Amino acid sequence: MTNDTETSLFEKIKEIGQHGIVFGLGTLLQRAIGFVLIPLYTTHLTTSDYGVLGLITLTAAIIGSIFSLSLTGGLFRSYYDYDDEEDRKIVISTTLYLTAISCVILFISGLFFPKYLSILLFDNTNYEIHFLLIFISSILGILNSIPFTIFRARKKSNQYVSLEIVFFLIGIGLIIYFVAVKNWGVFGILLGQVMTGTITLLTLYFCIRKDIVLKFSKLEARKILLFSVPLVPANLTYFVMNYFDRYMLDYYCTLSMVGLYHLGYQFGMVIMTLLVMPLRLVWSPMFLSVKDHSNAKEFYSIALTYVIAIGSFLFLGLALLSKEVIYLVANEEYWGAYTVVPLITLTYLFYSVEIILNVGIGLMRKTKVVTLYFLIGAIANIILNFALIPEYGIMGAAYATLIAFVITIIIVYFYNQKLVKINYEWDRILKICLVTALIFTVGSIVVINNLYASIAFKVGIILFYPLILYLLQFYTTDEIRSLKKIFEYIFAKSKFNISINRN
Repeated sequence: MTNDTETSLFEKIKEIGQHGIVFGLGTLLQRAIGFVLIPLYTTHLTTSDYGVLGLITLTAAIIGSIFSLSLTGGLFRSYYDYDDEEDRKIVISTTLYLTAISCVILFISGLFFPKYLSILLFDNTNYEIHFLLIFISSILGILNSIPFTIFRARKKSNQYVSLEIVFFLIGIGLIIYFVAVKNWGVFGILLGQVMTGTITLLTLYFCIRKDIVLKFSKLEARKILLFSVPLVPANLTYFVMNYFDRYMLDYYCTLSMVGLYHLGYQFGMVIMTLLVMPLRLVWSPMFLSVKDHSNAKEFYSIALTYVIAIGSFLFLGLALLSKEVIYLVANEEYWGAYTVVPLITLTYLFYSVEIILNVGIGLMRKTKVVTLYFLIGAIANIILNFALIPEYGIMGAAYATLIAFVITIIIVYFYNQKLVKINYEWDRILKICLVTALIFTVGSIVVINNLYASIAFKVGIILFYPLILYLLQFYTTDEIRSLKKIFEYIFAKSKFNISINRN
């Protein structure tokens, strides 16, 4: 490997990584509204209302997953097949045609099914208008996903995150008004989402108007659909693995239990927002852009180590501090939600690992296999839900989800290794796991009754995480050198800012 090759590789990684951080911030904002507004929701909604919200938004996610046809994945993959700008615009326009057809079918469905969904889930028609709103919201979400994918493909990260900040503030403002002022409860939340989605639609399509050439390519449509459509069953089985337990809790337990689980799940899914979603945005362009470099496999190996290291640190923060945070932001009737947070957080840490492991499938275009391994996980999840939820309630649901993901990730690892053999850094990964387990055990065993003292203690032991890894000789010489440069840069900046403030 020559120095020029190495420089070229890591320059590509640096460029994509920088954009990925910004895109990750935008994704965080997309998902942060529900989390930021938890104090509002837990004040103005009962646990039963929160359970209703969870079931309705889950249904919306399933609808969106089906009718989106995963076309953004096909758009992203085909976009990188061309260097010519006009060819890329044809890919974009062809995807828009396919998306429009799907949304028309979804709109027609939305005229007929809301009443029946309300009866199916709640044994009454009181929520018919709520389901109508989620059909509209799903259409808006599918349409809006195309411009955001174009921003990613064109690396317009600053424009992406700037718009997301605006939409985030609009969404929060509308929902606060409808829930806190109008007191419209779950209906107000859904109405706020629809209005925000409409404003987003008008803004985004104005921004990409020059990327639309109104041309349709049958060849491109076929390529996009062949890549994307096999992912739809995979997405559905993914939703079964993650969300089927809500329906099971509704059936075996109560809407209040669904509400508690939904809140705990939201806290656990913070790692989804901070790690998994940004990773999904940046990983495909990153590993595809370096696939022809001689040291690409080395990069894939190191990437897994870093993702597990970062994810484990996030896991410790969320798993250990969730109890105290929920006590601070939610009413007492919601406090029991913290019990499922460690299991859900660990589940999504495994999901981040699965994304990195899927290099072989991405390089070989074996997307059909994704459906198979998610199907196996979904079947395991359903069986475990039936076995565990009647006896253990929300904890049974959380364990079922975690076990299903463990089964899936084992399959993913061995299949991808058959496609592309990569030597991962198992010795360093083992050190991460041991340190994480040690700190989590200490934080769980030691109980401090004072809320703020407990927070201080847990934050303190979590901050020992990188130090213990250092004592175990986890870091390479290059990593230590890089970390020193980062700290020196931060220290120099701090001295500079202090000097300015004094003057």
